[in-house]
Amino acid sequence: MTGDPGGERYEPRLRAELVRQLYASSGTALITTPLASLTLAVIGWNRAPAALVAAWVGYILVVAIARALIVRRFRRLRADQVDVVTWSERFVTGAGAAGLGWGLGGVLLFSDTSAAWQMFLALVLAGVATAAVPVLAPVMSAFLAFTIPALVPIVARFVITGRPTGFAIAALGVVFGAGLVVSAWRMHQAIVRSLVLAFENHDLVKELSVEVAERTRAETGLREAHDELEVRVHERTDALETLIAASPMAIVELDVHGAVRTWNRAATSMLGWAESEVLEKPYPIVPDDESGAAPQQVEARLKRKDGSLIDVVLSVAPLLDAAGRPRGTIVVIADVTERKRLELELRQSQKMEAVGRLAGGIAHDFNNLLTVIIGRGEAVLGSLDRSDQSRWDIELMLTTAERAAALTRQLLAFSRRQVLQPKVVALHEVVGNVVPMLRRLIGEDIEIHTVSGPAPGRVRVDPAQIEQVIMNLALNARDAMPQGGLLMITTAAAELSDAQARRLGSIEPGRCAILSVSDTGAGMDEDTRVRVFEPFFTTKPMGKGTGLGLSMVYGIVEQHGGAITVESAPGRGTTFRIYLPRIDEDATEVEAAAHAEGAARGSETILLVEDEDEVRELVARMLQRSGYTVLAAPDPRAALDLSDRHPGAIHLLLTDVVMPEMSGRQLHDRLAVARPETRVIYMSGYTDEALGRHGVLEPEVVLLQKPFRFTELAQKIREALDA
Repeated sequence: MTGDPGGERYEPRLRAELVRQLYASSGTALITTPLASLTLAVIGWNRAPAALVAAWVGYILVVAIARALIVRRFRRLRADQVDVVTWSERFVTGAGAAGLGWGLGGVLLFSDTSAAWQMFLALVLAGVATAAVPVLAPVMSAFLAFTIPALVPIVARFVITGRPTGFAIAALGVVFGAGLVVSAWRMHQAIVRSLVLAFENHDLVKELSVEVAERTRAETGLREAHDELEVRVHERTDALETLIAASPMAIVELDVHGAVRTWNRAATSMLGWAESEVLEKPYPIVPDDESGAAPQQVEARLKRKDGSLIDVVLSVAPLLDAAGRPRGTIVVIADVTERKRLELELRQSQKMEAVGRLAGGIAHDFNNLLTVIIGRGEAVLGSLDRSDQSRWDIELMLTTAERAAALTRQLLAFSRRQVLQPKVVALHEVVGNVVPMLRRLIGEDIEIHTVSGPAPGRVRVDPAQIEQVIMNLALNARDAMPQGGLLMITTAAAELSDAQARRLGSIEPGRCAILSVSDTGAGMDEDTRVRVFEPFFTTKPMGKGTGLGLSMVYGIVEQHGGAITVESAPGRGTTFRIYLPRIDEDATEVEAAAHAEGAARGSETILLVEDEDEVRELVARMLQRSGYTVLAAPDPRAALDLSDRHPGAIHLLLTDVVMPEMSGRQLHDRLAVARPETRVIYMSGYTDEALGRHGVLEPEVVLLQKPFRFTELAQKIREALDA
């Protein structure tokens, strides 16, 4: 049990004392465990069915209450009433039940879709297991009974994901668990050795008291005992100093005046000052109002030697002399800067996603309204003489509707719900295509330089959308350089490590192409930089911008599976870097669209399906005026009934995409069973991934995006029928 030479003779006393320490140290854990489980349940409430989460919390609370009752009963017993074996087994059983509860919680709240949540959950369980080390180390069986069922389920759950990152985290979990076992065993050994030393000292004093009558032998024995004790104290002191020096946490000891007395290597690494630079000098690590008499944790920001600030958690405890008077403070410092950054990014991502969902939700109805406005406006405009004074009002109405349509497209781009038509292109060629247009847009007082690094490679993107990204960034740079300046556009290749990809947040590790857009403008402060991609956020005067330009850039990049970063400071310009996955496929040939004259009319039969009455009536009238036979249906089921009753051929299905009960894609799949020759054109302003994942249009799909003009509709129909 002890593993310590000489400890066998103290075996009964050691076992009893270890069990006593086990019960004495468990009080705080019995309070913090329910609080931690409640906090985790609140944070992860939507990660699992509410009933299961509530049941899990209930289980944790019941186990904690049962263990508390056992502890309370134990503390009321006299030392001679304690059956050590029985009470040890009771505690081990309770610890196993608690560990199983945490293990089940890890599996219950695990999320297959959120890597950030997986990491958070793994860190929570790791923290729970780590916190168990000092509490359960007196009895290793109790520690193992808690730690194994707490960690094994979450490690297994990461393995079950089948992803490389899951295997990697599972492997780290195994290594971490093994490290905890080693740490607990070492702490157990240290406790045993200290108890053996205490027992030996007790026996030594007893022996000395017996031999006091013999002065010579007593003096000799006393000197020997003193020497032995001194050696052991030195050994323990050396061991403690070694532990402090090797600790990965920064450990600092301050005297009562705040001067540094101990400064380990981790403190140097974290804060930048060498030990020789701070010893015997004041260093205000502990805030004045936090230097109390009880151990506590304090969140603070510390300044490093280079002037940069880091977020830390300070674990502060007073140091007392033999008389109980304060003689200093011990501070353990944990750097949580990266955790704070990840929390900020998570909150920002959740806020952006919420606004994006709202934008995508309104786009469908808004584009239907614009389709009616533009269609009716064109019809009225076509019926007026060129000399009619009302034409100006109608043309202004159409222009305004087009502007509203452009605003809707910006919202869809930001929300990553627009339709993409990806092609394999060389990134530097996309830049080369858009630069001539930029020179006309941003003016002669701004110089444009383009630099293509060695073999930036090819990417799969929608060229028009990437050109829009470059144009928006260039216009943003122009506004930042009212007196002129330099706009630098560069392309390069890079290899992203796992750590780099995690920091970027939305791109897979591996080969990538980087598009950088830099300016020499006024730059922006940190508060502006962190909000720069928020929709409707702008620093321009009222009426000078919608605040959607950079939000649109963010949405387009994210929808392409890429990532974007921004670096800026007042007076130092701004640099946007876009990371896109690089591929080895050959570039796609872009075919020019054929526009046959006189192809806008026809005599074929078209099945029109649109759930918005105004849009359906408008499109039916347009098609009938062009000579087509139109079968109009308000929903997919009515369309299938029309098809069953119609005796002749149906040459084309013209259908909305997002409809109740059945999507346009599902309607075509069912119609194709009876009429395989019928071609299809989808029309929508918001597809909701019905025609392709992440808005990427499948190659065989023909889509007419709302709102559209009649000429676009007629041309699209003729292209589909004549293909």
